[in-house]
Amino acid sequence: MAVRLRWAIPVVILLVLVTSVFLVRGHTRSTARCPVGTGNSAVEWSPFIQFGGQTYTAGPGRPELGRIVSHIQCTLGSHGDPESYPTPFPDDTAPYLKVGTAVYEVKGYPRSCRIAAYTPERLTVFLSPAESCPR
Repeated sequence: MAVRLRWAIPVVILLVLVTSVFLVRGHTRSTARCPVGTGNSAVEWSPFIQFGGQTYTAGPGRPELGRIVSHIQCTLGSHGDPESYPTPFPDDTAPYLKVGTAVYEVKGYPRSCRIAAYTPERLTVFLSPAESCPR
């Protein structure tokens, strides 16, 4: 009986440790999941970046870059029903930009008004919808 008990305690401790590692891992992952659309329709997105709880849309101008403030985490697909995507999109989501693309602040503007990123075509400024931001 003592031999069985001597092995049972370390086995139980090991099981508790392994279980807790898996539980902690699940809680440290981001709760924001990349959105996925359903269906086979072709989707032509307008260029935008979801950042800081706002949707910034591509606008005119040649921005002077400041420091990196984020990186794209989710890229929207080119197929699916646009209505099937969950909204709002998680922050750091954009169509056309690869995961890992740097997002910059724009010198002379608060990042709540303008940000910038290199799109496949060029350096693009993205404008906040906030009415208090200068155009």
